[in-house]
Amino acid sequence: MLVSRQQAGQTVSCTCGASLEVPALLRLIKLPRAPEPDAAESTGGSWGLRHRLLLLGTVVFLLALTFTVVLVLVFPAPPQKFSPPPEQIREEAAAFLPREAWLVWQRLERSDVNALYLRDQLAFKEAVVRYEDEVFKYQLGIAVLLLFCAVGVGVAVVGLLQKPPP
Repeated sequence: MLVSRQQAGQTVSCTCGASLEVPALLRLIKLPRAPEPDAAESTGGSWGLRHRLLLLGTVVFLLALTFTVVLVLVFPAPPQKFSPPPEQIREEAAAFLPREAWLVWQRLERSDVNALYLRDQLAFKEAVVRYEDEVFKYQLGIAVLLLFCAVGVGVAVVGLLQKPPP
């Protein structure tokens, strides 16, 4: 424990709680000088505000970046059409033999093809609306996580700008 000349002959309390008697000034001067404690010992450790801010900023940044990457990797795929496009149907129909075309025509005449086509188109439009809603939620989540990344970087920069302890 370091003592000053003004404490010579007094009883002082150590940081551990023990009471110590400081020798008289003449005896105190003859004692060997104690080495100066380094900054880490005098501040009670090396983890000051600067280190805590750096750690907090880095952790927030890395967590937000990890979740952002996960969201980007699981981003939903756009919906696929349920029925083939009319051009493809025309191409396949052109390849029919006359007898095959006549049989297909008779079957189509008995069924309500237009209703089936409209039902497919409505289902596709509903799938597109659901997809757009889902994409909006993903984009909003990614934007919020990128904001957290920026906050983490900001906290780390504030930590870097803090003066190290003396």
